[in-house]
Amino acid sequence: FYNLNYTFYDSEPGVIVLRQREDLAPAIERLVFDNEYYHRLADAQSQSGPQWVVLDGQCTQRVVDILCQMIENYD
Repeated sequence: FYNLNYTFYDSEPGVIVLRQREDLAPAIERLVFDNEYYHRLADAQSQSGPQWVVLDGQCTQRVVDILCQMIENYD
């Protein structure tokens, strides 16, 4: 949630909180290209995630679709 100043994810393990729009592209790049960083975040999310959400099996695909759209439009 960009620029909404929500704080409920600030200390959540595995969650990246960005306050500035220009931080989004570098954050995505690091997730894509730094395998160790990605897996560290994913492991933290898998341990704390069940406290936050119940997945319907399609959540990951929706996120991937949105990221792909963002990458295509980023030029």
